[in-house]
Amino acid sequence: MNNNCKRILSLILAGMVTVMGCVTSFAAADTVASPEVALNAETNVVTVSGVHPMGEGIRVTVNAKVDGSAYYMREISAGKGGAFTLSYTMDPGTLETAGDQSGQYIVTIGGAGLAGIPVEYTFVNVKDGADAVRDISGAATWEDAKAQISAYASVLNLDLEDGSDFDSLSADGKQAVYTSVADVQSFDSAMKIISFFETVVGIQSLNEAKAETADELLNKYKTHLNVNMGEASNYADIKSADSLTRLYGAMAGQGFDLDKPAKVSEAFERAVYTELINELNTSTRDKLITYIQAVNTAEYAEISLDDYNSSKLSATDRVEIINEVLDKAASTPFKDLTEVKTTFEKIASDKVKSVNNPTTTTGKRPSKDPGRTVVVSNNSQPPVTQTPAAPQISGAFTDLGDTPWAVEAINSLAAKGVVNGVGDGRFLPNGEVKREEFVKMMMIALNIPSEDTQKRFNDVAEGSWYYDYIQDAYALNIVTGIDFDVFGVGQNISREQMCTMLYRAMQFMDINISDNEKVMSFEDNSYIAPYAYDAVEALYRAGVVNGVSDTHFNPQGTATRAMAAQMIYQLMKRGTAQ
Repeated sequence: MNNNCKRILSLILAGMVTVMGCVTSFAAADTVASPEVALNAETNVVTVSGVHPMGEGIRVTVNAKVDGSAYYMREISAGKGGAFTLSYTMDPGTLETAGDQSGQYIVTIGGAGLAGIPVEYTFVNVKDGADAVRDISGAATWEDAKAQISAYASVLNLDLEDGSDFDSLSADGKQAVYTSVADVQSFDSAMKIISFFETVVGIQSLNEAKAETADELLNKYKTHLNVNMGEASNYADIKSADSLTRLYGAMAGQGFDLDKPAKVSEAFERAVYTELINELNTSTRDKLITYIQAVNTAEYAEISLDDYNSSKLSATDRVEIINEVLDKAASTPFKDLTEVKTTFEKIASDKVKSVNNPTTTTGKRPSKDPGRTVVVSNNSQPPVTQTPAAPQISGAFTDLGDTPWAVEAINSLAAKGVVNGVGDGRFLPNGEVKREEFVKMMMIALNIPSEDTQKRFNDVAEGSWYYDYIQDAYALNIVTGIDFDVFGVGQNISREQMCTMLYRAMQFMDINISDNEKVMSFEDNSYIAPYAYDAVEALYRAGVVNGVSDTHFNPQGTATRAMAAQMIYQLMKRGTAQ
């Protein structure tokens, strides 16, 4: 210990009894927040920092691990916000004279009313470090490396004891570690030896681990292996226990090269992205392309987006691609990004082919009136239809005074049996519309036929009044759920969801919307979800839907019964049944 440290230690030891004896006001369970101890191997300065939760005095004691002897002690006052930092210098000695003892030191950080937190660091003085670098760098064989590592284990604080990770390795695993040390041949410093040895032990431990122990090893060696498991990492976004189990399985027993820790980090990130993709559902599906772009940028994979970005595809086509990828993952989770690549590229390619050659698509025509085609006009006046317009029932409902713009639509659809009142002559035009209610209205109004399909959604009860409508709409790719197996029965439908369903129904029924120069320039355009944008824009251009004002569309706003009736009616007015 240098003379300054000795003087400080003796003074503090003399004065600590009174200070320690009078502090009783705080619970011993309280501890310092964010305690850190860092040794600068070039300057040999140790820096201790943290935050006292009550902003009181901080007490730091340092003991040599080898014999528990006191090395350093100091008490300081916490600064603003309870933050504190203190530093002391280890005596490095010279090549001829050993300074402070090499080995591990335990720093206990506590203070006024705080339970002490132990933090460890390793110090190697100049003489011991030079000897270790010379002898270990000179190891020519794994046997030589074994002898030198054993000789300097206490100096470098290398844990070879019974029960350590190194001791738990197989005989071949230990030999592989020693061989890696011998292969280096020239270490720059003692700290480089320590870091290298701990890194290869961590990698070999993973190579011999099973999935159930990989979690602990990854956490223990995350700094050496550059594995990001922090709160803001992609890893932290994984929620499912099954996903984590698959992730650990992908990291255990993989035979990573001991001299290539970067490959471990890459494999970890690849596994993380695979599980993030496996966990996507219809409410988070927009993240799929973000993840694909991220893995491509990081060169973890080369997943082509060419077909997906083809100008031939609409936004709805792209959503269908994503949905199909997610369906695959939900059925059989992807093992790795290679499977993601193969599946995504094939589905996107097939979609482009189906658009280029519609006769090869699997899309079904209505089972009734197979020749029915609806053509949408953008003329200001509705085209003449082959069937007479529904009679307007003036005064059919008594509560439409606040929605004069929807009176014609509501009365007409009521006459056709598409919508019903709520009793007592009321329609409740400003009432909310449930997702299942809108599906029924849409399917009846557009005369969309039934399809044979198996039950998909857990919340769509067989025998319910909405069962057939939702099942048929799903089979025809007109609706998707809010999750893989959840439709969202009972949830209010938003304006953008309503547009999306109606737009897909129009596509299935071969409704052709001619483009025009009407520009959708709402101030909240950017809030329209990517999956819904094309639908909202197309219906707006056709005059089927308008904003809630001249400046806002309110895409996530709840649709009302009047809005739903108006949209369906405007589409029917513009359609000609062939």
